[in-house]
Amino acid sequence: MVTIGYMSDLMTDPPGRSMEHAVHAEQLGFQMVGAADHFYPWIHTDQNCAFAWVWLTAVATRTKTATVGTMVTAPILRYNPAIIAQAFATMEQMFPSRVFLGLGAGEAINEVPAGCEWPSAGERVKRLEEALIIIRSLWTEELTSFEGEFFGLKKTRLYPRPTRHIPLLLAAGKPRTIELAGRYADGLVTVPQLSGSDTVQSFEAAARRAGRDPSKLQRHLNFGISFDSDYDKAMAACKPWAATILPFIFEYGISDPREVERYSHLIDERELAKTWLITSDPEECLRAVERYAKLGFSHLHVQSLSPDEEGFIKMMGEKVIPHFTASTVP
Repeated sequence: MVTIGYMSDLMTDPPGRSMEHAVHAEQLGFQMVGAADHFYPWIHTDQNCAFAWVWLTAVATRTKTATVGTMVTAPILRYNPAIIAQAFATMEQMFPSRVFLGLGAGEAINEVPAGCEWPSAGERVKRLEEALIIIRSLWTEELTSFEGEFFGLKKTRLYPRPTRHIPLLLAAGKPRTIELAGRYADGLVTVPQLSGSDTVQSFEAAARRAGRDPSKLQRHLNFGISFDSDYDKAMAACKPWAATILPFIFEYGISDPREVERYSHLIDERELAKTWLITSDPEECLRAVERYAKLGFSHLHVQSLSPDEEGFIKMMGEKVIPHFTASTVP
């Protein structure tokens, strides 16, 4: 069984237009709407960067059944985890059984411009673990007291708590975050570069060490497609984003979109084609979804890099999603 979602980066288009794309995506069969929770966009030229929580609430109002959530929120610096817990509990009250929360260890481009010092990777993981404990406790406990190294609560409660379980997902690819996903989260979020058996097996092993049943946990994959009937146009649409596949963008605390944009010339078309599915053939999109579903991913979030967003949504709705409407893998 596989659930296919529409992933919005909220950067390419203004928020109103992005919302219309999401509404159309649900109409054509997408079952989830995810949003990147950024303060800054990855690149500077002609970009937007809407606030994900407001946007998702508006999308939930305009749609009927799609589940909505962040892919992903960093609960480590610019957000206090108690406020995240309150925000998503409120969303769940308004849209029962239609909300999920994806969390991650964060990126400098979203935290440093908001006035935060960028900590070491080790500190970010510690902050993330404390946030996971706090959010889950506030959602499930009458009163929560917590004294951590970075966050604390004193007999704190939410008014009100969620009425239903909110799936808590964790983006993970390195051993320490995979361990946290297996211990605390309802599901793992990863990307194709990290979707091999090692990542999934490590997640399952971490869950078992925590006394949890891995078969009851979700496996989410976020992957990019640039589709157009003209392949050259599909490739050209990806080039401004090229630098985001460079590991040092994430590892060295780069926080200026103009700097990220300047590195795009370092990536050639062959490397782009290894990272994202760039195609003019709907059959390739169908085969990609089939392949990831057969690898065991229960939820597939498709992020479009396409030059014609409505054309991409229409293609997926007509050529790909109908093959999965029976919730089976062909």
